[in-house]
Amino acid sequence: MARRFTISASAIFHATPARVFSVVQDLTRWNDWSPFFAEDPQVHFGILGPKAGLGAVYDWEGKRSGKGRMEIVEV
Repeated sequence: MARRFTISASAIFHATPARVFSVVQDLTRWNDWSPFFAEDPQVHFGILGPKAGLGAVYDWEGKRSGKGRMEIVEV
């Protein structure tokens, strides 16, 4: 039988939901708040398509972080 588990985290932001949303969906701001960039500061990355919102793509490759791609598919 498979075991189920849940992991959760929370944070308090002293900003309006609209302000938080504008930062999170803007891939040019990803390195400002993402903990992954701090773990691999030598990572190479690029943003394709729009810089924010639907269709924005963030590609990366780094020694520690490996290679990957993230795309905003829904906002």
